[in-house]
Amino acid sequence: MNGDHENEPPSWSIQSYSHQSILTKFRANYRFYLKPYRFILNRKPVLLLLTAFLVYRLSRGSSWFLAQYISTRYSWTLAQANFLVSARPTVSIPLFLFGLPFLKSRVLNPRLSSTEKDLWLARRSIFCLTVGTLGIGLSPTIATLIPSMVIQTSGSGFVFLCRSIITTLVERDETARLFTAIEIIQSLGNVVASLSITTVFQIGLRLGGFWIGLAWMMTSALFCLVGVAIWSFNMPPSPPSPDFVVEDHDGDDRA
Repeated sequence: MNGDHENEPPSWSIQSYSHQSILTKFRANYRFYLKPYRFILNRKPVLLLLTAFLVYRLSRGSSWFLAQYISTRYSWTLAQANFLVSARPTVSIPLFLFGLPFLKSRVLNPRLSSTEKDLWLARRSIFCLTVGTLGIGLSPTIATLIPSMVIQTSGSGFVFLCRSIITTLVERDETARLFTAIEIIQSLGNVVASLSITTVFQIGLRLGGFWIGLAWMMTSALFCLVGVAIWSFNMPPSPPSPDFVVEDHDGDDRA
């Protein structure tokens, strides 16, 4: 009996082994799942743009209730409201096919790099989203709602421009992981938006009158926060061109 007890490991060693095992598993999981994404935390411009993706997705939640909002506020039928909402691609499609490419290639300063042009367009796009969304929430009549919808739709290229910008801030082999992080953030934004925007829209309906557009007023404020982030964003300096290394190497060969 005493010999058996002597062979048993002390209880403190079992607990110590258990803690070490948990710590080892945590480290292994960290290396496998999280460490590949550590490059995001090491780049402040990337973090700033990822925050913009999250808030943008939160803000877009109000578009889910636009037809119901139009029907309630302006006494339209849902069929009429849905028809008006479905007409937005008549603005967004020409914008993507002709508007943005024309501005980028013909209007903007040719001395700007492609990324700098995207940043310029992204800043104007978030401005259109902010102003247009606020106009939708405050419009007393259809006559002012429609121009506000046009202005808002004119900024619909924002998220694609941000994707173009953010890919220039990481290495090529990090792009796939970056896009994975973006999709996770946007999915999280969708979940939060479905809860928060729904609640705010219901509060606006209960208050009635001017406050029916409360969800769009809040959305405009969120877009404004994204705008502050984008307008404060500056492209990091480009690495020096390696041309001088080639010239020196050629010179050495000649020598």
